[in-house]
Amino acid sequence: MWKSYRPKKSVDLECFFTLFETTYDSDYFFTGETHDFWELVYVREGDVCVSADERIFHLSKGEIIFHKPMELHKFHIENGKPATLFIMSFSATGSLMKKFENCVLRLSPEQRRDFSNMLFFLHNECALSDQCDLACLEEMEKHSSKFQVFICMAELLLLSLSSEGVSISAAEDTPETIVYRKAVQTMEKRIGEWISVPEIAENCNVSVSYLKKLFAKYAGLGIHQYFLKIKIIYASRMLKAGKSVAETAAELSFSSPNYFSTVYKRETGITPRVYKNGC
Repeated sequence: MWKSYRPKKSVDLECFFTLFETTYDSDYFFTGETHDFWELVYVREGDVCVSADERIFHLSKGEIIFHKPMELHKFHIENGKPATLFIMSFSATGSLMKKFENCVLRLSPEQRRDFSNMLFFLHNECALSDQCDLACLEEMEKHSSKFQVFICMAELLLLSLSSEGVSISAAEDTPETIVYRKAVQTMEKRIGEWISVPEIAENCNVSVSYLKKLFAKYAGLGIHQYFLKIKIIYASRMLKAGKSVAETAAELSFSSPNYFSTVYKRETGITPRVYKNGC
């Protein structure tokens, strides 16, 4: 009798939401987003400043950042020159995905070559677009063999990065980034309250106007709006962990479940009940 062996995949790319490569102007500023799936940003050319929650990174050619699900992230182009980025958002499972949380890497020459080969395939076989549209994914969905080839290439690259990628630390602390990080941490520590902007500024020993300038620079959002987005991220985690809509609203100090549902839908596009039920 033959014994069968079934491998358990360390990384399994399940589905994709965006897949594109584009060149951004020197003054481009992406104001930020959060979503419940992964995203990677690979710098093909130029320099980019990326914010990932309270962490700040300055990325250059050949470097990549992974944004884990429900991470608030944004970027802007640096140093007065255009930058070319490859951006892929996706859902994935597997034990190795834990390694990509809070992960920023510099690719080796071999990994950069593999990445270039993957992009060559996407451009020549799958109509990879320079816009944030679905042309490439739609093309691959029509031709399942192309999709399978791409998934194999992408998973091999992720396996390589998980074991051989060179980690990049957050940008060296400056007076600005220290204050910014402390402000974000203050919000997270007091997530169950509605702390005011003057209170946050006082806790960071800076003026309100200075703090607003920092959030405009590193978050692309107003302080109150950023705090609200953090609350929505925490709310999503609580709902997935089994909390009811009413319990979540109460723990995050929303005045009522109905008001919480209204805000949640405005920020995410779906109601908390729909999100909780996985629809």
